[in-house]
Amino acid sequence: MRHGRHDRPGNRQSSRCGRSAPRLLRHRVLNGRPRGRPFNTLCHVARDFSPAMPGHGGRDRMRLRVTIAVATITAAAGLLAPGLGARQAAISEIEFDALMKELRLTLGDVEQHIDSRYWPETADDGDRLAAMFEQVQAFWDARDVEEAAKLAAAGITASGALSLAASRNELDGTREALSEIRGTCGPCHQSYREETDDGYRIKPR
Repeated sequence: MRHGRHDRPGNRQSSRCGRSAPRLLRHRVLNGRPRGRPFNTLCHVARDFSPAMPGHGGRDRMRLRVTIAVATITAAAGLLAPGLGARQAAISEIEFDALMKELRLTLGDVEQHIDSRYWPETADDGDRLAAMFEQVQAFWDARDVEEAAKLAAAGITASGALSLAASRNELDGTREALSEIRGTCGPCHQSYREETDDGYRIKPR
């Protein structure tokens, strides 16, 4: 009885792993739909990371491609998340003034979205507010104004609660979170802001 290439005695390699990796990929994608068995894919992944064998020079190129792909994904993740492990950069007073105006407008949007039961928009508003309060906190941290930084931190927490309540379609929860956010604004304005002829400015220390 003749044995096939994958059925010979002593051949430890399963016939289910017999296809080359490029051919496997061609079989797995046909007309835009996945084809082939996941088992085959796992076999080839294991083989690609195994030591090279004589007569399998293409396997070295495959391992190199996998290494490059992993490095590329890792680098992309670093570019997409530059804030991981890094402190929020402080902004200038001019930027802070513009941020306060944007924050006030966003709070107006939140109220309208809650009243209209626009929950996805309300959740997005909460995310934007949290990002803005992070900048506010960094602004005061850079100036060693601890109480103002604490109020900004409370704003971050309340903004997160707003997004969470909106994701659950909770009317009372979103209104309560909005009230908490506004509750952080008044004390900060009274303590650290003063009116001028053309608007407001940070009180000199």
